[in-house]
Amino acid sequence: HVSKAGEGWRVKFPLSGITLDGQTWSRGQLGLAWLPGKTESNPSDELRVRASQLQPENLAPLLPLARHFSPEFVDIWQTMQPAGMVDTLALDIPLAHPETLRLQARWSNLSWKQWKLIPGAEHVSGVVGGSLPDGRLSVSTDNAKMPYEKVFRAPLEIAKGNATLRWHNAQDGFWLEGHNIDVSAKAV
Repeated sequence: HVSKAGEGWRVKFPLSGITLDGQTWSRGQLGLAWLPGKTESNPSDELRVRASQLQPENLAPLLPLARHFSPEFVDIWQTMQPAGMVDTLALDIPLAHPETLRLQARWSNLSWKQWKLIPGAEHVSGVVGGSLPDGRLSVSTDNAKMPYEKVFRAPLEIAKGNATLRWHNAQDGFWLEGHNIDVSAKAV
């Protein structure tokens, strides 16, 4: 479905029924909008991405296309092999200043494998909101293993874990703040 969005355009289509490499995608939608920047509060053209019920593992067949734009991203994706469900995703990207990207997302039962100093994880649910310069992340996990080679000899077995993180990045520096961090391990 294509429609006007003010001075810009919006494209929206269902994800259900799409099959790539023999995998049928779950129900969900993907929407893209381009909004020209013509106001003082929004001087830059903006790309908006909206998605619901998106399974990261279904995107694997599209990675050869992404390799042309960002080969490092594709290598990271293939190493981490993310899986689970992104319930909702909203990205607002000012094209003249992508570093000020705004985002909101909610996910459930995500998993990924370790990449460098980012440990692997499973059964991760959470929400994120804000922007790249300033935002908040809340995550939880239950009955999960967290492989972290070179730090732990065996995967850390987590009975239950919760954490809320806030970040702020400005000219005066970067800070990261944790709240309500509570992790119960089955064994260490």
